[in-house]
Amino acid sequence: MMTPYIFIFLIFFTSMLIELMVSSFGFIIPFTALALYYVTVTQGLTIGVISAVINGIIIDAYFYREPALSIWIYIAIALLAHTWMKKWQSSSLLLHLIPGATTALICTVPYIISNNMRLGFTLNSFFGNVTHLITSAVISGIMLPVMIIIFDIFSEFFEFPLYSKVSRNIKRR
Repeated sequence: MMTPYIFIFLIFFTSMLIELMVSSFGFIIPFTALALYYVTVTQGLTIGVISAVINGIIIDAYFYREPALSIWIYIAIALLAHTWMKKWQSSSLLLHLIPGATTALICTVPYIISNNMRLGFTLNSFFGNVTHLITSAVISGIMLPVMIIIFDIFSEFFEFPLYSKVSRNIKRR
């Protein structure tokens, strides 16, 4: 029998692997942050924040980011997921386009600002950054519902909490 922690590890391992492969082509798509959103909703805020810290350290170490902001960004993502499910409650998967795009913006904007401050602001870099933001937000907005469906299929197979059932239970409270 697989424990939830092994399943969470596998979710983050595959999402980080996909994020690293996509980033090697120059795209900033925060698959790890989207997986964090899913884990925070299904497993709770405490597991989400612990996962945020661990994944933030790993992502910053791999990309050698200076300053290392991913821990704080991922904690913000965990809080976004928790708040979204408590306050706005999405009954439709299409409404998850909003937190998916917001997740991408939260992940991308601090590094763009940091790079502009370090390297200097130019009009060319501005348009490049806007293009990265829009692309990342659109793809992440589409990927969050897709990831929810995929992770729910595996969660159902291993008899772990499903995103759809957890969101309905939160709605009843």
